Amino acid sequence: MSQEKIEFYKNRTIGERFSAAGDFVRQNWKVLLKNIAYVGVPLALLQGYFIQNQVGASLGNLGNPDIWGSYANTTIIGLLGNLVQAIVFLYIVSVTGAILREYVKGSLTEETGWPDLKDNVFSIGGKIFLQGLIFVPFIILLVAVVAVVSYFLGVGAFIVLGILVLLLIVLWVVIIPPLSLVQFPIFFEDASAWEGIKKGFRLGFRYWGSVFLTILLGGLLFGAVYYIFMAPYIVYAMFNMGDGGILGYILAMFSSLVFVAIYPVLIVFLGFQYTAIVEREEGISLQEKVDEFENL
Repeated sequence: MSQEKIEFYKNRTIGERFSAAGDFVRQNWKVLLKNIAYVGVPLALLQGYFIQNQVGASLGNLGNPDIWGSYANTTIIGLLGNLVQAIVFLYIVSVTGAILREYVKGSLTEETGWPDLKDNVFSIGGKIFLQGLIFVPFIILLVAVVAVVSYFLGVGAFIVLGILVLLLIVLWVVIIPPLSLVQFPIFFEDASAWEGIKKGFRLGFRYWGSVFLTILLGGLLFGAVYYIFMAPYIVYAMFNMGDGGILGYILAMFSSLVFVAIYPVLIVFLGFQYTAIVEREEGISLQEKVDEFENL
């Protein structure tokens, strides 16, 4: 790139991380958009199609006498939609991670394309997918606990069940900061899936407050922008009870395209959070300066 390179491994305040992420996106938006759009746009259109179908099926269940058949149809559509959403998420994260890795290495240019990134994209995507598989047994265990307790308590024990659900929500809030960091050791250090989980959880719990605040502010900003663009579809779907016709599909697909375009910005912002923590812990930039001095 012709612009001055932005240093990732630098201890920044949260405001400085916002500013650095904005500078990175302004500097590299063309290569980000170009490489994500290859597969991201078709996936986003497919995701929008399933969103409209799912919303239409869900709202169509209201007052439907064939309630069980309707819910079965909604479940199938929902599962297919969730599968597409997972693929969209994995693709965006993998491509953004590959671009971040190339940038830190100093090999990213405006001409960087799929042939330059594909090996890293598949490597990163495979490791993140494996991380998801590692977490599946824990999710199943939590769901099983809730189901078993609900069964033995009976439908009347709403207070106890409510407390259990509240505890699960608290547990989820507690693990959000470490969970949000597990992908970044893969991006920046080519760590394995398990090493990424270990380092992400170690740093996430140690700097829980800082990471949580970063996620909260970044998530609020991302959510505000995303729902501004998604608002026309939400309003249209509500007024038409999900039966929006071709315009409903167009608005749903547009909201999916917006997600694909802006979600990488949130990943970049969290990337600066991770590298700031690593710099504080390990002094990466200082060690690089020492190595350069010794090589003189």
